[in-house]
Amino acid sequence: MVPTEHELHGFFRSYSRKLAEDYAATRPRVLEDPGTAGDQGEESWASLLRDWLPEGYSVVTKGRILGASGDASPQVDVIVLKPNYPKFLKGHKYYFLEGVAAAFECKLTLKPGHLEKVMKNAKLIAGLQPKPSGSPQKEIMAPLVYGVLAHSYSWSADKDSVVTRITEKIHELGQQAIEPRELPELVCIADLAGWRLAHCSIARYTVGDWVEPDPSIRDAAIELIKKEYAGFPQKNHRTSSYVQLLIEKPHSEYTTQYYPEHINSNTPTESWERFTPIGAFIAALYDKLAYRDPGLLNISEYFKAVHVPASSGGVNQAKGKLQWPRSVISDATWATSWDKGPEWQEVFF
Repeated sequence: MVPTEHELHGFFRSYSRKLAEDYAATRPRVLEDPGTAGDQGEESWASLLRDWLPEGYSVVTKGRILGASGDASPQVDVIVLKPNYPKFLKGHKYYFLEGVAAAFECKLTLKPGHLEKVMKNAKLIAGLQPKPSGSPQKEIMAPLVYGVLAHSYSWSADKDSVVTRITEKIHELGQQAIEPRELPELVCIADLAGWRLAHCSIARYTVGDWVEPDPSIRDAAIELIKKEYAGFPQKNHRTSSYVQLLIEKPHSEYTTQYYPEHINSNTPTESWERFTPIGAFIAALYDKLAYRDPGLLNISEYFKAVHVPASSGGVNQAKGKLQWPRSVISDATWATSWDKGPEWQEVFF
């Protein structure tokens, strides 16, 4: 059994304090010299990533991502290069898309307009790569992990209200995307919360006797769901104790990595008292990188085993899922078996 307090929790608290100290030292300089202050904020996050990512992953600042077509992204603050990135090319500020593992915008103080820019840039980065085919993972997921990292935030309200407002803003902007691969995957505000994107290749509805013991009512509930999604191919699975409906209906969802009670806790004995947005972010980043680099799966699973709070999910606060047409996954891919392998998972966290 994992002890309540693990060394990882203490490490993440230490890094959280370091970012808070950097923010307190840098913020007074913003009006005097916003460029240098911003550079210092970027370096804080770059240093965190250098310390926490495996040997071989390089972290650079201020560069553009270059697609095979020659088109380039806007300038990105922090870029994580894959271990196989050519050493000679690391000194150039145009980084090849296929060699980039992750990229992040960095803000000292996150504002609503920053989220809008991040959503636009996520679409531009996805557009640098022709959409691949062959599996839901390839067709749904973005070519690299992209998001925004901030020391703090500009919203003036109590923390619970701010988290709700940011969640709603992210969901609202996400609805403007045409495909799931156009969305940013991670948002982290070091002194507040995090947000992570998950994709579902199918929709699964289960009505069991533990919810409704009457079989006829269970069947009626499934029939209502069938009618709601009449335009999507469906599969039924029935047992004596439950009815399950699987629908070829892709959707995505942002979950909030947040424990309202975690602020100013000095006695880390409960799950929420061990939570830090930094810890949740690093664990989520490993999750997402592991889809592209299976060699990271063991560390990703270790974070879950020691229970880094909110590492494997979060609280769903968004009003509804981001729904996609069935066509975001190709007909050829839909024709393959749903249990073909890891690239045909139901959920990609």
